[in-house]
Amino acid sequence: MHKTIILSLLALTSIRGFSQSHFSATIGLGYYELLNIGTEWHYSEKSSVSIFVGSNLGIDDATVWSVGAGFNQVFPKKILKTINPGYTISLLYWRHEDDLYLFENISLQLMPSISYTINNRFTTRLEAGVNISDSIVSERKQQEIGGY
Repeated sequence: MHKTIILSLLALTSIRGFSQSHFSATIGLGYYELLNIGTEWHYSEKSSVSIFVGSNLGIDDATVWSVGAGFNQVFPKKILKTINPGYTISLLYWRHEDDLYLFENISLQLMPSISYTINNRFTTRLEAGVNISDSIVSERKQQEIGGY
C-alpha cells in the first residue's frame, strides 16, 4: 500500500432541478478526472450530501474515471457580502490506466470551499484542499526496461 497526500482543486456549478426541490445537479472540473457530474441532496439550508462520477473522456492516452460521495457544509454567515465559506469531506475511488500502468486509489478529500449564488437556480463553488490517498492497485504493465 502506498499513501500519498496531494493538494487538489475542484470547481463546481450547482443547478437546482425544480423550484421546490431539495435536489440539484452538479457539473465540475477536477484533478483526477477532466469532468464530473453528480447530484446533491440538500437536506437543510446549509448542508448537503452528494454522489458523483467523473472521467477524462479519453482525451489523452490514459483512461481515467472516478466515483465518489461527499458531505458539503456551507456556513450561513457571508464574507464579502456575497460569498459563503464552507467545507467538503468526500471519499473518492479513482482508476487511471494507460499503456504502461494501472492505478486504483481511494482518497479522502478534506477541502475548505467558497460558494457564490448567482441566482435562485445557479450556485458556483470552489473547493481546494488535501487528498489523502491510498493505492489499492499499482501495477506496471510492461516488463521491458528501455536502455540508453
